[in-house]
Amino acid sequence: MKAPLLRRHAATLGFAALMLVLAAVVAAATAYHLVHLRSVELQRLGDAAAHHARVFESHLSHSLNVVDLTLGNLADGDVPGSDPAARSAHLRLALRHAPYLRSLSILDPDGRVVASSEPANLGLQPALGRLQPETAPEAVLLRFGRPWEGRDMAGGRATTADTPVGSGTPN
Repeated sequence: MKAPLLRRHAATLGFAALMLVLAAVVAAATAYHLVHLRSVELQRLGDAAAHHARVFESHLSHSLNVVDLTLGNLADGDVPGSDPAARSAHLRLALRHAPYLRSLSILDPDGRVVASSEPANLGLQPALGRLQPETAPEAVLLRFGRPWEGRDMAGGRATTADTPVGSGTPN
């Protein structure tokens, strides 16, 4: 009588062990699949981020080239009439198709605004000393200046840790 009972317990234990091994294999396969899916998704997102960065860089380069060509045409005298009013009108026209720019201004050799797409900037003499970080002259890289509060030179100001955004009264 003991032998059949022992065999029944052995069969039950063997079946339970087999089910545990099977459950462990399923859990391991599921974990592997989830880790693999995660790595595939991270790779896909990395590729998408790289694509977006390339598109943004291309768009920014094209935008800056348009600004460069526009200002180059103004500097070369391609604007009918060289008086400040005609140049200001040309700058306003150039900004029509460049909504990413607030304004364009032309400075005289003394640093005073002589033509601008924003009439409030005329006559201002902005401090040009520290607009962009210092680099070697031969360095070819995109540099960003200090944070600026306000929409333009007129009514705007550079911000610092001592005078953060919101502590002044820009337009």
